[in-house]
Amino acid sequence: EGILCYQLSGTKADELAAAASKLEALGADLIDINCGCPKPKIRKKGAGSALLENPANLLHMIRQVKSEISIPLTVKIRIQDREKDKQLTLAIQEAGADALIVHGRTYRDDYNKPCDYQAIAHIKSYLQIPVIANGDIYDTASLMKAYQETGCDALMISRAGCGRPWLYQHLMFGEKKILLSECLDVFKQHVMALSGLEGEFQGLIQSRSLMKYYFIAGEASGDLHASNCMREIKALDSKAEFAFTGGDLMEKVTGVKAGIH
Repeated sequence: EGILCYQLSGTKADELAAAASKLEALGADLIDINCGCPKPKIRKKGAGSALLENPANLLHMIRQVKSEISIPLTVKIRIQDREKDKQLTLAIQEAGADALIVHGRTYRDDYNKPCDYQAIAHIKSYLQIPVIANGDIYDTASLMKAYQETGCDALMISRAGCGRPWLYQHLMFGEKKILLSECLDVFKQHVMALSGLEGEFQGLIQSRSLMKYYFIAGEASGDLHASNCMREIKALDSKAEFAFTGGDLMEKVTGVKAGIH
């Protein structure tokens, strides 16, 4: 990895501070506190976006973590309303955060609701620390729209990068067509790495949920053979069987020899 940031989720200041200190010792370049996750399983623990409703604890966590590290600390939030946003974000700045990441939706908003870039721009207008805009950035046009409408110092991409690890290079250096065989090769690397990290069983289980990002939502979605690839992959049940190349599977699915496709 190059510059590496670890995001922490939790509700106990001492635990997050200890985790941040350990991560810095392991080589972290940045630490981020997650105050944006809208998932019920996270919110019911009081973590993620639920921290926005407990500002006293959130600010205590920021101060505690900041006191234990020498690397920058960022905080990621979701919007609420203008009055609450201003009060909380100024307090986050005062507590010691080095930058603020803002997702332009409330935790109740579905992703089919457009990101509120004006709310992010409002927060940017009065904070002294850098503000990073997040939400609805998935290609060059949407990136420029977010940058121009928020006036932010930087942009964050999250969901759009799932199954599209080449997206960031495309945004910086220009887009190019990704072949299904290339997509398969990257997917294989992803699954094999997951299996090495989580164990073969967990790696294969997680690979099932990754398929939609690679073969349905990503660039490969327009390929006529993508659904056949998904079916063939689902039939695999061991790490060894995943040791295929994109070309091998393409030949099996399409009947076209690798190198011709």
